[in-house]
Amino acid sequence: MKADSRTFILISLVIIGISLGALREFIFINLNYWIDHVARHTQHLYAHSFFDFLQGSSLGNLKMIKWTVAIGFVVLMLIFTILFLEVFFRRREVRKWVVICFTGTLVFSASFFLLHLICAPETAMLSISVKAFHALQYPFFIIVLIPAITLFKDQGNA
Repeated sequence: MKADSRTFILISLVIIGISLGALREFIFINLNYWIDHVARHTQHLYAHSFFDFLQGSSLGNLKMIKWTVAIGFVVLMLIFTILFLEVFFRRREVRKWVVICFTGTLVFSASFFLLHLICAPETAMLSISVKAFHALQYPFFIIVLIPAITLFKDQGNA
């Protein structure tokens, strides 16, 4: 791949990554508005009118939609991160690092969620679990993996 086309692809991927992060925010902020509205039976709904199709949805249905979209974004970010790093490093071997990071973060998140269930009133455990799960839904690991892979590559271990 020529340097010019590689640069164009990387810049395009950065724009796509930022756009995906903004889209995720838009979707989840509005889903949370709907969940709050249904759960608390509030008079006013602050969600964008684009989400009016959720009118009449149950709280359980809204939470299921939220989990489905969250898992969808995790898969999307996994694919996006692999694609970006393969173009950036010009190596397919970076996939293993992405899979290791994503799997490790999922295990970390699940572990703290289980700790939250065991220590029921402890909200710190839930907060850590949620933050780790959120990291999987954004192009966050690109920022972590570029220096890590570069460091290991320079040492001949990547």
